[in-house]
Amino acid sequence: MRVHRDGAWRWIDPTLVESDGVLRPKITATPVEFTSGGAGKPLATLTTQDGKPVAFTWPTALARPTVTGGKAVYADAAGPGSSLVVTALPTGFRWEIVLKSRPSKKTAFTLPVQAQGLAVRPGRNGAATIVDGAGREVARSTAVAMRSASAPGRRRVSAKKTAQTRTVEPDTAFRTSPKMTAQALTVEPDAAFLADSQTVYPVTIGATVATAASSDVDISNEGNQADPDSAVLTTGSIFGTLNRSYLKFDGTALAGQDVVDATLTLTNTDGPGCGETASGIQVRRVTSGWDAATLTWDTAPSSTAEGAKVITQSYGPDCGIGPLQWPITDIARAWAEGYPNYGLVLQAPDESGADDDYRMLASSEYGWPELTPKITVTAQPAPGPTVVSPAGPDGVEVFTAPAAWKLDTLPIPTTSAHALNSAYDRAQGNAAVLAPPYFDPVSGQVVAPATPAGQGTAGQVLTGTAIDNGDADETIPGYFEDEDSAVVPAVPPAQTGYWSTPRVVEAANSYQTLNTIIDEVLDLDDAIPAGTELFATHIWPERNLVVVQSTDASAQLRKALADRYGTYNV
Repeated sequence: MRVHRDGAWRWIDPTLVESDGVLRPKITATPVEFTSGGAGKPLATLTTQDGKPVAFTWPTALARPTVTGGKAVYADAAGPGSSLVVTALPTGFRWEIVLKSRPSKKTAFTLPVQAQGLAVRPGRNGAATIVDGAGREVARSTAVAMRSASAPGRRRVSAKKTAQTRTVEPDTAFRTSPKMTAQALTVEPDAAFLADSQTVYPVTIGATVATAASSDVDISNEGNQADPDSAVLTTGSIFGTLNRSYLKFDGTALAGQDVVDATLTLTNTDGPGCGETASGIQVRRVTSGWDAATLTWDTAPSSTAEGAKVITQSYGPDCGIGPLQWPITDIARAWAEGYPNYGLVLQAPDESGADDDYRMLASSEYGWPELTPKITVTAQPAPGPTVVSPAGPDGVEVFTAPAAWKLDTLPIPTTSAHALNSAYDRAQGNAAVLAPPYFDPVSGQVVAPATPAGQGTAGQVLTGTAIDNGDADETIPGYFEDEDSAVVPAVPPAQTGYWSTPRVVEAANSYQTLNTIIDEVLDLDDAIPAGTELFATHIWPERNLVVVQSTDASAQLRKALADRYGTYNV
């Protein structure tokens, strides 16, 4: 990831430096700062794009931290020999409590949360969505996870440790029982888990606070759970064990862009040799949701071979580290055209094969910013509609548009998509006074057009809990509305809370009026000149009108449509 700083595009560098009594990363997309020790100061503060701070505070005084790269370690903060760790990320930070030995008594931690001018909306398992006054999501705190060190006797399949990870689930035997309120996050590790002789210390408890979803993690078919903090990602087959690496980048800037070129670059720290290998490693587009904190082989998301690419270059111990680059132009174009961005997966091209062909790759926690995963994209704004004949006394507007131009399938933030879907339901239920809603990417708000009689209804808060069964596009409104099922899945579906206050604008045409036009216009046939040339319709919510596709744009047809429906309604 690169950001624009001092008149130039620069790569992210999370290396912490001290300034004005606080620790700040050199270059990140989201401003973050950590305390340099002492009492009465926030542990970690994230500043949103609107300049509003979100601060997590440690309840006791902290010693001066030991700083390594983008990580600060506060010794003995969680008790004798147990540390508090914060790590700078491109769009936020990660906090961790590291219990280095078995506690002698019941343990609990409380992190007060301050969000000036913002609201904290608690979720499951200690997660939270942070929203502004309009209900727009500005940051998110992930669910809290607890993880023990690698168990003795387990075979290592890579340079990193495999791990026993226990997701923070209130209904399981191993849990931390986190609770996020608008004022604090309280974490109480399960005493049975901490006392279990099978639990190997250190035990790490942590979560990520960020303004954009970006992460990387690996899993293997040995059954271990993902370790989001690992400095190395393993992918491919090694000693008969299959490994995959999942990566997620914030791709919202690609929406509506014409992608010219895109490249995924990762640093290869180890491999089976130097030069080309037989099978190589394939990159694929992921097609369903996943969470780095809870991912396992059994819960791995789906992926597609569309746009997949294989490279065979390897850097082994005898040749030092080196960059691996996958061309992902087709994948980036898919994201730009509206396919959901669930990230990428690196894996063996044929996982049924037995040949060892693996890569050890530097993760975003590797420590050297120039070596962390990157996507480099060259893009330009995609062409949009071109007006051929403006609306006026001689008839309705006529425009042409590229085949790839779409009105309603560009990706938007997940919670906004759920809120927009609720706004659609509201408009359908109040069709005589509300108009079809839409999402404004500039303000990040759901816009609810309404006639004067419906503006009070349109402005009501949109709130609820969305259930993701993993088989639909979560970022495009309407694509996930039929996911609820009476069948209980083996893995509990993700639940996302949303809360949004829509922006109300006045509309001339109600949902009912626009749909009346749609229901009629394609059946006009001989009732108007060139009526048989009309072949498709849809609503353009931003302009509060109906778009009619036609193979004819004659003056007679334009005038007939204007006379029948109004000059500015079609």
